[in-house]
Amino acid sequence: MKVIRTFHPIGQGAFYSERHFDIKREEEYTIVYDCGSTDKKIVEKEIRSCFEKDQEIAAVFISHLHYDHISGLKYLLDYCNVKKVFMPLLDDCEKANILMQNRIIVGNSSIPKFIDNLVINSNSISRLIDKDIEIVLVPDLSENIVEQESRPVDIKGVNSASFIKEKQHKIFIHCFNWIFIPFNFRKEKRLPSLLKDLHDTLFPDETIYSQEKFCNYIISNNNFKKIWEDKRKKIIGVYKKVPGSMNTNSMTLYSGPNKLNNKIPSRVYCNRISLYPYNLTVSTHCPAVMYFGDYDAKGKTKWSNFKNYYNAYWDSVCMVQIPHHGSKNNYNKEINYKNKKISIISAGLNSRYGHPHCKTVLDIVIDGGIPIIITEEKSSRLIFSCRYPK
Repeated sequence: MKVIRTFHPIGQGAFYSERHFDIKREEEYTIVYDCGSTDKKIVEKEIRSCFEKDQEIAAVFISHLHYDHISGLKYLLDYCNVKKVFMPLLDDCEKANILMQNRIIVGNSSIPKFIDNLVINSNSISRLIDKDIEIVLVPDLSENIVEQESRPVDIKGVNSASFIKEKQHKIFIHCFNWIFIPFNFRKEKRLPSLLKDLHDTLFPDETIYSQEKFCNYIISNNNFKKIWEDKRKKIIGVYKKVPGSMNTNSMTLYSGPNKLNNKIPSRVYCNRISLYPYNLTVSTHCPAVMYFGDYDAKGKTKWSNFKNYYNAYWDSVCMVQIPHHGSKNNYNKEINYKNKKISIISAGLNSRYGHPHCKTVLDIVIDGGIPIIITEEKSSRLIFSCRYPK
């Protein structure tokens, strides 16, 4: 079997894809992790460039619902034949927070109706684009963090109920010895405090505060739009006071061979076409990747829970997508400690956030990792190719 893994050049955002097929091309499937950028036109052009019209995509995994990670999702769903979309299960407070954060991300630009509806009611996708697409909502698994020994489940049988009731987490495609393990861990301790500050700023005359009622009010009847239009500067002021990054939950994804008891000799071949073209070949015992999205890997509790959840797989990962575009607030030096990894960073050339942070890149290099930055320049597109047994 062969996998072609592409890190797409979309600037400040995230868009990655994998194509798995046998040598005779008799069987093939494609998966996507995140599909967005601060400039959605870049993503749409990349989709047309790299995917055929109506090409089947077995699954799209969405790390979280920030604009720069999903701005191209609607176009992808319209352009291709997507079977399933996996995304984090959100409560009303997280929805209210994301609705406001997305408006801060885009600045003076407007948020497409599709994205607002996706945040408020993820199951509305099929109605919004008039296609039969199954939505799988992955719950917070932080209360069920043990070394998992469960059997992988065929993607055709995975649904929201199976995740919630049975804590299923290993997903495979029929006839392929490859699995995907999503992990949704939120527990953002700062969110309740931020919401309380937001309420007191927006409604200073209300002395009785209920977080549940406040969040429900924001997401109901498009109230968030009126609040944003009337009190934009005050909302931005509240969020600016929050130290570090504020990603309430970002679903990570392990993508790699299922059988780890026997080492898989692999050659990971990287090709990058640019003014200074280079090829990179890495010998590895496992061609697995870890997609972090914007996960807060720096937090001690979150890193501990992450490592415990992926305990059987982490040491076999040979490449990672560095969390939150290389932010120093999300990177953990443990990522490249002991096991050196090809470290992919997606960031815009003129990012107003200063991504990637110099400290993050230096830490990767000092620990022996290989940092590779993907921007909006087409020449920065990165393609990995490797083989694995069927």
